[in-house]
Amino acid sequence: QNGSDDGLYSIYSGVKSADNFAFIKSWNNMSILPYWTTETCNVINGSDGTLFPPFVQKDDRKYLFSTDICRSIYATFDSEQTIRDIDLLRFTVPPKVFLDHNHNPANEGFCTPHGVCLPSGLLNVSSCKQGAPVVMSLPHFLYADPVVQDAVYGLNPNKIEHQTILDIEPNTGVVMNAQKKLQVNAYIRNVSHITQTLKIKDHIVYPVLWLNESAEIDAKSASDFKSAVQTPVHITQAVQYGLIVLGVLFIIGAAFWFVKVKTSQTKEDDLVTVVDDNRDTAHLVVQ
Repeated sequence: QNGSDDGLYSIYSGVKSADNFAFIKSWNNMSILPYWTTETCNVINGSDGTLFPPFVQKDDRKYLFSTDICRSIYATFDSEQTIRDIDLLRFTVPPKVFLDHNHNPANEGFCTPHGVCLPSGLLNVSSCKQGAPVVMSLPHFLYADPVVQDAVYGLNPNKIEHQTILDIEPNTGVVMNAQKKLQVNAYIRNVSHITQTLKIKDHIVYPVLWLNESAEIDAKSASDFKSAVQTPVHITQAVQYGLIVLGVLFIIGAAFWFVKVKTSQTKEDDLVTVVDDNRDTAHLVVQ
């Protein structure tokens, strides 16, 4: 955005447990938010979306807290990506995160005031924006209820252009490419003495602007990363595979040697020496 202060963060260093590395402990001295109507929805969960714990798996849920929408959300695996020869895992925020409480009961706490629930795809953030009638959504009301989309002309929601994505390097948990997409909307009601609102039947969520806050690793940083991290990892993996191959060859060789020795012993056991007491010679009789 414009580089303005986003608040005071306290995050975990991961010294005691790598599983919570970069997770937010508190924001503006709050570990629990005061904006929503359930304790679960008020929990600050995950990181700020720039770093995650290392060794990311495809079946992970990556939680992050966004001050723009004053809540925590999560992303799930979408696809494998490669940027500047670095292999990445792409995570996107699934539609379930934006469903209304009827389709996703976990979101009931985001109904504010209590019991006043907006359709799927909309989030009333007035409680954390000094009471301003602001409603957040994805651009062009992506994943929103068709009723919301049909109320405004000219929308063209597109998953590729309007979804939020995180491209994460799995060994380190570093985000190499991020695109945060949000839309700011105004909640407008029919006001009898304001002519411009007379055609509104009751209320409308009207798009004001949408933003794409993006960042991607540059060429030099990518080169430095590959030299410092990716190349040693590949060498280590190659050594591991090499040791496995040597181990298998050793086992096969040992087994072959054992069989050969056993066979030789069997042949020797089949040779019987017969000694003639009257002669100095001995005869070998093969049984």
